[in-house]
Amino acid sequence: MPKEKNTIGDESCAKHILDFFLKSQSSYYSFSEIRLFLSKSVTKNADKFRKFIDKYGKKSKRGHVIPLQYGVKAEKLLFELQKARTTFSIVPPSLFTTMVENYDALITNILKALILNEVKLLKNRDKNIAFDKLLDFSSISKLREYMLENSIFSFTSMSHIKQIKWLEKKFKLDILNKLVDIELFTEATMRRNIYVHGNGVVSKDYFNFCKEKKIKTDAKIGEQLILTSEYFKRAYHSIVFTGVVVACEIWRKALKEEIHTADFILNDEICFRLLKNEEYELAAIILDYATSSIDAYADELARITYIVNKAISYKFSGKGKEAIDLLDSLDRSAWKDSYQLAYHVLTDDFDTAANYMKVIGTKGGVAKSDYLDWPLFVQFRKSKKFIKTYKAVFGEDFKLKE
Repeated sequence: MPKEKNTIGDESCAKHILDFFLKSQSSYYSFSEIRLFLSKSVTKNADKFRKFIDKYGKKSKRGHVIPLQYGVKAEKLLFELQKARTTFSIVPPSLFTTMVENYDALITNILKALILNEVKLLKNRDKNIAFDKLLDFSSISKLREYMLENSIFSFTSMSHIKQIKWLEKKFKLDILNKLVDIELFTEATMRRNIYVHGNGVVSKDYFNFCKEKKIKTDAKIGEQLILTSEYFKRAYHSIVFTGVVVACEIWRKALKEEIHTADFILNDEICFRLLKNEEYELAAIILDYATSSIDAYADELARITYIVNKAISYKFSGKGKEAIDLLDSLDRSAWKDSYQLAYHVLTDDFDTAANYMKVIGTKGGVAKSDYLDWPLFVQFRKSKKFIKTYKAVFGEDFKLKE
């Protein structure tokens, strides 16, 4: 019997759901640049208005008085300043709330796929459908659609932590114990509610939660929350990490016989993309999970790939010593030439790395395109040793992509 499309067991569905989530979230990685741009806009308009007032305004006891002939221009400059300030106050919280909502969409899409694949999820002993209600449906598919939407509504009505606990119980999973800084994730979801429903003003519940969990904050009840670039980055990491772990835990459970797919999605679709985008800190957090909390891998090659990618994330996020210690703790005697190459690149032994390039040649485990794209080679390919060896192996000069 052919597999039903768009179910949790459908590789294309799994990749599509996670791909959409990661692409949506990656745009928020540039939050600090967006915030800086908006801040500069406020400063620029404030300077324009101040210079205009200093030049044409006349001082009085109540401030500056603008002559009538300059009134229209003054009003226009003031309007632009107020607009810049309003944008600065609205856009960052809006980006933040959307980031949390993208997580909600991920979990909802996973649940929909689960329900479509696992009909038993539609069976809820706590809810019954009256006979007269059944008569409203023209077909079984219409009834199933109704039950799907009803299940989704009940699920999304729970708090984020209760949602995870529900998934744990339903699928016999251990998710919460594998999450890093769950308090920050919970705080971020509460903060989202404050921005949406309370204009960013600190509530008593939020204040008490931060106090109970010992979350550092200068916020006081009744005051408006400040969304700093440092906090946004931490929250971004926490939300993406939580989404990835929840998705992977469920999919590894649902795809028991397709574990190769699960490892491919996490290693090649998620972690590799983060490394390529130079999101090394987030990649390190996810790869810590991949190398310490996953119960079983498709094969030894998948496990080694996780470890090498983890070492890459460590090296380029300022943890060079930890990267070397990680690699040196392993038995590399059976490693393929491509991973031996990776080891020597990561330990800055470029001479030996170049020798492995020659051994691998043009038909080994590292393709020409890998030398261009693989984050492993970011520093190595800038060296004279690499450029010389690349030409010797491929018979052409190395040209880095723009």
